[in-house]
Amino acid sequence: MSDWRQFDSTSELDSALAQHLAQSLASDVAANGSASIAVSGGGTPAKMFRALSACELDWSKVYLTLVDERCVPTDHHDSNGRNGIHF
Repeated sequence: MSDWRQFDSTSELDSALAQHLAQSLASDVAANGSASIAVSGGGTPAKMFRALSACELDWSKVYLTLVDERCVPTDHHDSNGRNGIHF
């Protein structure tokens, strides 16, 4: 069963999603000693990533990877690793 939620603004959505992800990651760290998350880069999720990076979490125990990285060097202007995600 889906749990549908509606938000009045994208900033409320970004904040709620960041909190949900932070709680899930913290729970995995507590249960397993580490957690991992695979995310899309680019500009669309940037504000949610900023909100997530501000959450209190032991980031040294969180493994992060991109799922849609382009086949370009990381310093290329089209690289999501260069342009999209900066924790």
